[in-house]
Amino acid sequence: EDLKSFIEETESLRSAGKPLAKNTRSSYFNKIRSVIKKATNRGLIRPIVLDEVPSIAAEEVLREYLTKEEFSKLIRTNCEDERLKAASIFSGLTGVRYVDIQNLTWGEVQKRDDIGYSMVFRQEKTDGTEFLPIVDMAFNLLGDRKADNELVFEGLRYHHTRSVTFKKWLS
Repeated sequence: EDLKSFIEETESLRSAGKPLAKNTRSSYFNKIRSVIKKATNRGLIRPIVLDEVPSIAAEEVLREYLTKEEFSKLIRTNCEDERLKAASIFSGLTGVRYVDIQNLTWGEVQKRDDIGYSMVFRQEKTDGTEFLPIVDMAFNLLGDRKADNELVFEGLRYHHTRSVTFKKWLS
């Protein structure tokens, strides 16, 4: 219960003075519960009655998206950072999370005779391996192929999505 209270009272590192988002609190608490259960099952710690402490409820999140017209307009709009634009458009065309595009290597991009271009990559969020066919338009955003261990979008960082350049491009 103390741990749950601690998580509920912890401030966000991104927004000083504001609490962690409700779904973040829920996720953190559930991960900790899972670790405690596994440690108990393995005999590493003495049993704790976790079921007496209710989980932190997650809330439904409204997922926003671009319409086809908005996405087409974004493709036609100039951006000062072409790498950022290419990665963002690639994300929109494939549905792949930004962090997975940031970590994408050339070895994960393949061409097969039967289906064309595809990606085989490990998703950071789920740690699961994904196979994803990609359309030619998305492939063409990748640029010239390099060594298998090199990043496709070298130098791309998550903070770029919060930059003035990104916001200016989107407006």
